[in-house]
Amino acid sequence: MLEGLLAAVALQAPAAASFTPADFAHVARLAGRWEGRPPTGEPYLEDYVLADPRTLRITRPPAEGAPAVAGAVVRLTDGAITSEWEQYRWRAVEVTPSLIRFEPLNAPSAFSWGFIDAGTVEVTQNFRDVQGAPQSFSFRMTRVR
Repeated sequence: MLEGLLAAVALQAPAAASFTPADFAHVARLAGRWEGRPPTGEPYLEDYVLADPRTLRITRPPAEGAPAVAGAVVRLTDGAITSEWEQYRWRAVEVTPSLIRFEPLNAPSAFSWGFIDAGTVEVTQNFRDVQGAPQSFSFRMTRVR
């Protein structure tokens, strides 16, 4: 009997966090243009546009004469905050005034935005290398408008 109870408990996934429009307001604080230099050393520029009170669109600005590069879309839907980029999806597991943290649903990494101040965020990505060892990198982005 105990084995059956333990098996039933093991099959239950942890409850997903439920978020509100007030929580999404922390995500909306990212609206603007941000620049930084990730570990690759190349300059990095992204635009975060609040499309509506529950949708933030992220794009890379175009090079001269080229179109903008589509990026992620972060949405609040039915109490879940998700991020989608190409075929990958993440779900927010923590949203506070100082940290927005996502875990992968079908993506190879987790990521977070940590607010240092109103004009600085630290982007962190956590993943596993080809041998399965945990890896992480972080870089700061500064609001330029």
